[in-house]
Amino acid sequence: MLILLEQSQQTLNELGKKIEELSISLNIDELKESVAQLEAQSQAPEFWNDPKNSQTVLVELKDKKEKLESYLDLKSSWQNATEFLEMAILD
Repeated sequence: MLILLEQSQQTLNELGKKIEELSISLNIDELKESVAQLEAQSQAPEFWNDPKNSQTVLVELKDKKEKLESYLDLKSSWQNATEFLEMAILD
């Protein structure tokens, strides 16, 4: 049983590296900043004065938020699996 758990830990470690590579590939830090800027832009009082631009910004914001949330969900699932596995190995 312990050997299987250690193999699973190795697999999770490899997945962690791939998730980190994905973070770099997706420019997650830049993506977070872009989402924050678009959200701030959408909160400006004059935002709705230009409906065409407003629509464009909202579509871009939605797309970027979905990408960011998908990545964060993936990373969170990996972290949870890693923690559960470490607890199983310690038992």
